[in-house]
Amino acid sequence: MHKVNPSPAVSLCHFSRVGSQSGRRAWILGGLLSLSAACESRQVAVISLGSRPAGSTSLGVYYALDNGPLKAAAVTDNLDQFGIELPLDTTGQLQTQVFAYQNGVPCSVANGSGTIDMPGKNRQNLDLQLAPTGSRCVAATEPVDFPTQKMAIFALAANDIWLAGEAGRILHWNGSYYTKIPLPSELAAAPPDWSAVWARNSDDVWFAGNKSSVAHFSKGALRRSDVLGPGNQAAFPATDWLAISPGDPSVGDVWLAGTLGVFGYIGKGATEVSKSQFSCLQPPPPPQGVMGTSAGQITEDLNAVTCLAITNSYKCYWVGNNGTILRYYYHLDPGPFFGITTCVKFPSPTNNNLTGVWLGSSQAADRYEVRIVGAGGYALRGLTSLSAVLSTDADPDFRTAGSDYSTFVPAAGKVDFLAINGTALEDVWLSGRNGVLLKWENTAHPPGAAMPFTQTQTGLTAALTGLSSVGNGVFVSGANKTLSYYGPLFTPQ
Repeated sequence: MHKVNPSPAVSLCHFSRVGSQSGRRAWILGGLLSLSAACESRQVAVISLGSRPAGSTSLGVYYALDNGPLKAAAVTDNLDQFGIELPLDTTGQLQTQVFAYQNGVPCSVANGSGTIDMPGKNRQNLDLQLAPTGSRCVAATEPVDFPTQKMAIFALAANDIWLAGEAGRILHWNGSYYTKIPLPSELAAAPPDWSAVWARNSDDVWFAGNKSSVAHFSKGALRRSDVLGPGNQAAFPATDWLAISPGDPSVGDVWLAGTLGVFGYIGKGATEVSKSQFSCLQPPPPPQGVMGTSAGQITEDLNAVTCLAITNSYKCYWVGNNGTILRYYYHLDPGPFFGITTCVKFPSPTNNNLTGVWLGSSQAADRYEVRIVGAGGYALRGLTSLSAVLSTDADPDFRTAGSDYSTFVPAAGKVDFLAINGTALEDVWLSGRNGVLLKWENTAHPPGAAMPFTQTQTGLTAALTGLSSVGNGVFVSGANKTLSYYGPLFTPQ
């Protein structure tokens, strides 16, 4: 019962509500208080809920006849009673599972299941008691095909979330139920393991994974993107993509981070991935017309990438194994920065494997920040002024005294960090092994007496490899169908 079809394939019935002047037409219907005569002559399962939490705002309903194809639908108003119609003369057992949610967040506050015999005609009734799910967010318990190993996540909003993982699994959450996204035939034969997902909107979603696999979801379908590379492809390193980031979201281009120092780029409107291997210069950038000192070809795995648009251009930072920190400057208008090195490998203050990087700025504070996390609870904060970035292409010096924030990490949170994500300098989160989730506060630099990290007690034990903030809360994901939310939109009932 893993294939979810959100669209009904049968005719619909009018349900009229007490006090309403008109009937209501839907496949799953909220607020069913009475049935019109026409509906009584058709086959409808009327499900009445008991013990529904008062704070729930929507229902996700999954149902199947005799263990057949699983369908899903939402009930978003008058939640205590709804109907499911089947064609006349269709007989069998209708299995139904109901999940109650708050504010579109995929944490069920209560759920229940039941079975009703459908004889082929007339109205049938099912009273279904919902049981509360507990004192914290309970997610990924719905009867859909969740990834069970590493689960990548990207949340556009609490009710618009993309999940991806092994064997090509992709799911979309719409605030009430999940839809499984099928693979195109050219990927289905040997499904990739997805490592990363990023969405510009719900009709522009990118996935990256092993075996150089990249796919784009648009216009209701997933399509594979061909990967192109320079020169002799036979000699070019095989690549597993590990991370993905937008370049300039207003432009719609995308950058990838891969194994063995390989990066990828997808231009605006492009369907193909340009793949190459970094060969960067050492800082500082050389004067105009002068070649800098080469740092050599990059061969370390690049575990994360992030970009930030600035005036007519943007910078991207990659981090990887053995303390690798790279910066690439992409010129939309090269005039003001002619002659400035585009790719730099920074001298690193650590040999730790670096696993996450976040880039942000504040015009009001004239601040430009790069925050980096890695193995062993490593945390690095590089700052420079935004005005210097705009005028001279300045970069933080990551070896400056006080840049290493590892000593501020609380003892209980001192684990291998696996991800960092945020929406602003005041909203930066990092996650790691053993269910660790920390908020990186926007303190002064150096922080003085202020504590830069605040730990959230998640109640989880899995390695949290996925992390996505929506500004009013943060989602985490990991192995063994680990998925949770922390923020104001969800309160256990």
